[in-house]
Amino acid sequence: IGGLHPSVTEQDVRAYFGTYGRIVEAKVVTDRATGRGKGYGFVTFDGTAAVDAVMRTRDHALQGKPVEVKPQVAKELSARHGAGTGPMGPMD
Repeated sequence: IGGLHPSVTEQDVRAYFGTYGRIVEAKVVTDRATGRGKGYGFVTFDGTAAVDAVMRTRDHALQGKPVEVKPQVAKELSARHGAGTGPMGPMD
């Protein structure tokens, strides 16, 4: 999730995206010094149906601010299928 307002909390993310399916984990990345959000976060659902539903919805907003959502593939899966990259370039 990108474009989060700095005051958006994990609870805000869970409340909004929980309407699409069961959330396993929700995280808002915060600044260690201030504790305020850095403007992005992650949501992990318990299945792909919820992800598909989120992606079918064109416009998302939290606290009245539009946010951008993108699906993410688990690192283990991308590395196994050659889609990941390491410090030396593509992993085989």
